[in-house]
Amino acid sequence: MVRHMLVQLPLLLALGLVAARALCRPPRCGGGRWNAAGVPGLILSLGAVAYWMIPRTLDAALDDGVFEAVKFLVLPLAGLILAVSWRRLPAVGRGAVLANLWSMAWVLGWAYSVAPQRICTNYRFDQQAQLGLAFLGLGALASAYLLWRVLRPAGSPQPM
Repeated sequence: MVRHMLVQLPLLLALGLVAARALCRPPRCGGGRWNAAGVPGLILSLGAVAYWMIPRTLDAALDDGVFEAVKFLVLPLAGLILAVSWRRLPAVGRGAVLANLWSMAWVLGWAYSVAPQRICTNYRFDQQAQLGLAFLGLGALASAYLLWRVLRPAGSPQPM
């Protein structure tokens, strides 16, 4: 379950992000007027990612090869749209998305850790608890990074 949600899904999304870097140069691949501020593309791509993280959808992808193939097509496309939209999104919008992802890591970690029954039927209860701990670990890493960014001494080099 950890490999599926925290390795496979992000790698498929990253495939689309890499494809966007290779295929899209600013005047040629900007998203057009429909995606002027990046918000429609962001909603579309994050909606696709959220859909594939739903436990029932996760189970369906494991049970049906066609559903799995659709996942392997949709997530890289969502990554490509995300990359194009991210460039156009204002800094406040990027911050809001990152803050939401940070808080969702904590919420999902808590939910998977304390759920009294299996959420995904294709995975064991202990695998679900491992995923919860992994999400909590991601939340803790993100929190430590944000704390470091806020408290680092003035004049220290900024990471990219």
